[in-house]
Amino acid sequence: MKAHWTDQAVTLLDPVDTAYLTPGPVLDRSDLLSSPNARRRPRWPLVAVGAVVLLGGASALAATQLGGGDTHIVNLQCVTPSGDTAGQVRTGDPIADCAAIWKQESDLPVPPLKAYVFNNVTFYVQPANSPAPTDPRMRPLTGHTQTDPALTELQSALADRLAGPESRCMTTDEARATIASTLTRVGLNDVPITLLNDHGKPRTADGATGCADAALDTSSEHTEVALFSVPASLRDVPDRDSTFVNNLRAAATSCTTLNEAIGAVRRVAASSGVASDQLDIASRVDEAATCTRMYVEYGGEILVSLTGPR
Repeated sequence: MKAHWTDQAVTLLDPVDTAYLTPGPVLDRSDLLSSPNARRRPRWPLVAVGAVVLLGGASALAATQLGGGDTHIVNLQCVTPSGDTAGQVRTGDPIADCAAIWKQESDLPVPPLKAYVFNNVTFYVQPANSPAPTDPRMRPLTGHTQTDPALTELQSALADRLAGPESRCMTTDEARATIASTLTRVGLNDVPITLLNDHGKPRTADGATGCADAALDTSSEHTEVALFSVPASLRDVPDRDSTFVNNLRAAATSCTTLNEAIGAVRRVAASSGVASDQLDIASRVDEAATCTRMYVEYGGEILVSLTGPR
């Protein structure tokens, strides 16, 4: 597997010969959108205790407060030569994100890509010369859609291992306070936090065992953050990853520009024994920010998301 640094949004390569792509149904993989077979990158779909599946979707709040259209979609599925990869939109541009994933998972050049929207909940990206998906719930993505950056950052913050709900074994009350602070920081104060039981139903009291976990849920009438409990064993991480996060915390609390933060992440990774092909950095410029905000997620690799000034 050939990996690349992905510090900035990817610019697609010039059109290339895509004859190596099988021009048949093997690349029409929309059936995997509703199955567990696609390889996962954090954090979609999220399966909670009791097999509660939280998927993103259209919502009244997204249509009014977040600009409408497809800007509320944070879920992503990419078709690459090595299979389907499910994850989240990181730069805000689903085609750019899938181009980055393609480059990480294959030595083949990135062909022109085309994006679709599945059931108003997920961006689905495949080579442009592949047959159009036949699933009636799939429609072509029109225009240049960018996922609302506030939702992208919120999604990263909910999975953050530096200071988010997954950074330690929090109670749901502790996690609620942490999430409320994040909602204020990204300007989504009106998004409610709903505490769920093991069957995905709201509950009013904590009293849960295990550790708190959270997911952005836009499958109901209103966008919300779903809060629930998971077994404490899900907080166990490899020594390599915990060493990296512990060493990175000092950098995360420093006030830096985006480029300074990228340099700090690379240095900490090198000193923590994290190989470059196991580290994925995505960054977004926010000139209104004073300092860079940093989030770390675990998957098959370590994903670092940065938002800040140049």
